[in-house]
Amino acid sequence: MNNNNSSKYSHLMQRNIKLAYFINFFKHFYFFLPIWYAFETQFAGAGVLGIIYAVSHAITVVFELPTGALADLIGRKKTIIIGMMFEAAAWLLISQTQTTNYLWTGYILVGISSALVSGADEALNFDSLKELGKEKTFAKFSANIGLVVRTAIIIGTFAGGYIYSSWMRLPYILVGLNVAFASIIAFLLKEPKIDSEKFSIKAYTNQTKIGFREILKNEYIKTFSVYYLFTAGFSWYFMFFLNMAYATEIGFSTIQIGQVFAIVYLFASFLNIYITRSENLKRKYVYIGLPLIMAVGYLPGYWSNKMTAVFLLFFIQFVGMARFSLLNQYANLEFQSKYRATAMSSLNMAVSLIAASLSFLTGTIIENYGANLVMTLMGVLTLVTAVPMGIKLFKMKENNLDLAYEKIDTTEVKVFER
Repeated sequence: MNNNNSSKYSHLMQRNIKLAYFINFFKHFYFFLPIWYAFETQFAGAGVLGIIYAVSHAITVVFELPTGALADLIGRKKTIIIGMMFEAAAWLLISQTQTTNYLWTGYILVGISSALVSGADEALNFDSLKELGKEKTFAKFSANIGLVVRTAIIIGTFAGGYIYSSWMRLPYILVGLNVAFASIIAFLLKEPKIDSEKFSIKAYTNQTKIGFREILKNEYIKTFSVYYLFTAGFSWYFMFFLNMAYATEIGFSTIQIGQVFAIVYLFASFLNIYITRSENLKRKYVYIGLPLIMAVGYLPGYWSNKMTAVFLLFFIQFVGMARFSLLNQYANLEFQSKYRATAMSSLNMAVSLIAASLSFLTGTIIENYGANLVMTLMGVLTLVTAVPMGIKLFKMKENNLDLAYEKIDTTEVKVFER
């Protein structure tokens, strides 16, 4: 490759990184966030919605394997574009809902599109940075993308209630059009020339087995993995299903929900950024603090009112955000680099299954007894699962047992390599 071609190619890789910000910004204007429960319960009860959302998440997990193969075969750029086109079609279809069948079809498409885009977009961005010799800046890039995504979500959430009041179908239509626009921007992406390892069933199976063993390789990692599943799974279920059901039931209008959640997202984001940049933050306090904060957010749900509900929403939302910024960072530190991606995928797939199971199991309870009761039940569940795991990790960290395990693992790796 001559200097001119090399310079042009580097420019295209730099453009990939810039385009990623625009794609994620337009893709995450979720105007339906404050109104989806009010809109969709006109066509299906909470029990049915719980099943639909559970199936959508399960489809994403199941399709991770074939869509990974597709990305290897046709390229990540094409996979991303196809995925976003599916998503745009899904939101436009849901906007025209007349019966439950519209919701079923729409959310099946959402599940497939999530599987198509997830992984492919991250791989394309990482390889673009790697081609530029900047792969070590990927963590910083991801943090910046997260800030862009949260900004779009806050704007969309605040405006969603007002848009819904003018025409109830318009929030979904606007989301669909924005995602379609993001897919058009994606046509400007350039596929990196890095020849990543091609997909094969044998390689996938072996990597999955090793990655799964990675999250259970010693007592400390096993405890951390169980802790992660409870903390992340319970907060993720809240963020994608329970929060809007609870806010609607507590008496907030769609406009008020948009205002409240925009404020909650904003302050939770600020607190999350402040804590992640704190140099005095000790991991052992995070382990015990996050499940306790989540329990405090969940437990009073049955007896809460509008005023107290704002604080409860804030507590659990913060834990949900901290899962991505703090717990994912800790998880990445625990796993060997060769199997890190597979180990994290194993954890995240399990989190999705836990959240989907909770959605499936609690939908009928919400429909018959109310979301506020489910809030309190989730608090009890947090107290008997995530909190004890947090206390156990706190003690292990305080006694430096995690370091002992790390030394054992390091020795094993060196022996194996020799």
